[in-house]
Amino acid sequence: MNLTNKNILVTGSSSGIGQAVAVACAKLGAFVVVHYRNNKEGAEATLDLVKEHSDGMIVQADVTKLQDIQRMFNDIQKEGIALDALVNNAAEAKPGDLDDYSVWEHQWNLVVMSVVMVSNEFITHIGDNR
Repeated sequence: MNLTNKNILVTGSSSGIGQAVAVACAKLGAFVVVHYRNNKEGAEATLDLVKEHSDGMIVQADVTKLQDIQRMFNDIQKEGIALDALVNNAAEAKPGDLDDYSVWEHQWNLVVMSVVMVSNEFITHIGDNR
């Protein structure tokens, strides 16, 4: 697969699977937008790995907050980047008791609703950039 001249946003790419996906995309030639929520050092390390193969940039957002997501996409657009693909990878396992509904709500917002909101903004911005 050749991703040359493709721009890809990988959410949650400051570590783990997201970092591996970001680097794999860079190895295939993509410009990678590295996303993080709190781990700026990890995002910088990912970007360094990406730049060994291609180019990229870093964006920050809490993907459980629509306002942050919208700002993130606006920041990407301000840099003149027209995204071609999105990898929704942001997630974490929050420990807690089975009857602790705040844990369930957190997981729902991060694993489900963030995918809905980020995907919707991605689709909206594709139309703006093409």
